[in-house]
Amino acid sequence: MILLRRRRGRLPGDRVRGGFRPWAPGDEAAEGRTTLLLLWVLATAATVLILDVVPGGLPGAGAGAEGGARRLLGTAGAIGAGHALVALYLARLHPEVLRSTRRLALAMLLGLGTLAAARLLEAAPPAPFRLVLHTPAVLATCVVAIAMGPRFAAESAALLLYDLAVAWRAPGIGAPGGVATDLEALAVLGAGCGVAVLGARRVRNRARLVKVGLAAGALAGLVHLALHPPAALPGGLADAGALLAHGLLLGFLVSGALPFIEALADVVTDISLLELSDQNHPLLRRLLLEAPGTYHHSVVVGSLAEAGAEAIGANALLARVGAYYHDVGKSMKPEYFTENEGKKGLRHGRLSPTLSTLVIKAHTKDGVVLAREYDLPQAIVDFIPQHHGTSVIEFFYQEAVSLEGDSSVPRDAFRHDGPKPQVKETAIMHLADSVEAASRSLSDPTPGRLRDLVHTIIWKKLGDGQLDECDLTFRELRRIEEAFVRVLVGVFHSRIRYPDARPGARAR
Repeated sequence: MILLRRRRGRLPGDRVRGGFRPWAPGDEAAEGRTTLLLLWVLATAATVLILDVVPGGLPGAGAGAEGGARRLLGTAGAIGAGHALVALYLARLHPEVLRSTRRLALAMLLGLGTLAAARLLEAAPPAPFRLVLHTPAVLATCVVAIAMGPRFAAESAALLLYDLAVAWRAPGIGAPGGVATDLEALAVLGAGCGVAVLGARRVRNRARLVKVGLAAGALAGLVHLALHPPAALPGGLADAGALLAHGLLLGFLVSGALPFIEALADVVTDISLLELSDQNHPLLRRLLLEAPGTYHHSVVVGSLAEAGAEAIGANALLARVGAYYHDVGKSMKPEYFTENEGKKGLRHGRLSPTLSTLVIKAHTKDGVVLAREYDLPQAIVDFIPQHHGTSVIEFFYQEAVSLEGDSSVPRDAFRHDGPKPQVKETAIMHLADSVEAASRSLSDPTPGRLRDLVHTIIWKKLGDGQLDECDLTFRELRRIEEAFVRVLVGVFHSRIRYPDARPGARAR
């Protein structure tokens, strides 16, 4: 499958006006590898410190349990090898997670926090110790799934279980009514973490988080009962009930901590996106009152972007909400934009093409300022400067060429400042914005003409390099094109002409 991104050798975390550029290998990729190596060293050292070096250790994991140095070296080697495999996997097969060092550090701290919780619980009897550990383990997995997606959450959960397996490599500690072996304890934890990975994806309301917690507790309880000795069934039922209660507590904890998770991980959840999509949001109300034409344009662009994102499996809600806010900067000077002018061309008729270009380009900067003023999340702010990319403002460029009488006018002087779209959602909205604006100029918007228009615009953007820095494929572009046509045909649907009502005519 051919990717449209042009390789430019940028590194993870290379910021572009508040957004992250896609990771790509290049001459400076050594810096990215150095960051990953540093995180590996820190995670390995901290894990070994928690599990074996601090006096006391986990049950069966203390340095004194097998004579000290030999066991310490074994723990360090096993932990280091496991962490190295995960680091190599991320670098080779899942490099997009390397874009944000903050999120990687958060995931690392959550894993270390779970291991630290295990150390704090080490003095408890074996069964409660293993069961209570279910809450921090599933909590960490759920938070990582929200912040970085289910795929990375599954990888983090697997690494956490691996670390615990290394810590519990001594013979299992059983007790009446408790988990018989350490492998059984890992199975219980793995069941809860698996539910968190699958359930915390695209959470649209806080009640779902509570349901995820209950489901994690319920499945962990069932696994616990399935592996429990029949002779100690009453104790097993009590432990299963405790796991269910822990799951309910987990759901409430994650639901209440969601704003802090978003702030720490610099992410926006579907819950926040739904709140931002409220048309009574102060910034959207301001846009409606001061630039009504732009507001209605943004609503239609939102419908187009949502349909395009759904067609390729991207985040449709993010694309729609980002479209709502992409042109908020036009509320600063609404009269300079055609959709808000009482008489087309009235304001720009008194300006030179160069000055008009500066006015048009300023709306993205004004939009970013307004977005900061109204505390919009970074994921939404990124739509504002990227929705035009570095496209040429053709109308004023052609006007400047006509005034100069030749083609010596520098084309780049009439380009937007960018950056180009960096992710699929901003790229889809970039295309939707151009398609919606161009469709308004059609005198007879038939389905055939709309299809030709959408095809022409998408491939023109591709030829101009506007899609070079996002991971859209040709197959996805085709699906986006079809989705746009479906929406536009609905927008420009035909209606029958109703007969005029004649005074005195009798109703039939």
